[in-house]
Amino acid sequence: MAQQLYTVTGKHGAVVRAGPETSSALVGTVPVLEVVKALEATTNSKGVERLKIEGAAMTGWVSRRLLEKADAKKSKDLKIAVEWKDGDTTLKRLPREGAP
Repeated sequence: MAQQLYTVTGKHGAVVRAGPETSSALVGTVPVLEVVKALEATTNSKGVERLKIEGAAMTGWVSRRLLEKADAKKSKDLKIAVEWKDGDTTLKRLPREGAP
């Protein structure tokens, strides 16, 4: 598998496990909107597509459905503002500096 960048899009981020099975040891959680690098892909015993990812703080396996392909150039320039409203998170894209 060619290494591809993905953005974490799961509502609560993505749970990272030591192996592709959901019973594998918990490694940690990658936050929403973090860009990660996919190292390999597999389908676990329950038929769920899993990707081995490398993030800023950890490496492990996550569900493919919690990731969206990222554009490397755009990912570096994207700025996000986070607002809290009644316990729900609202994400807003901010324009890049110098953009119309």
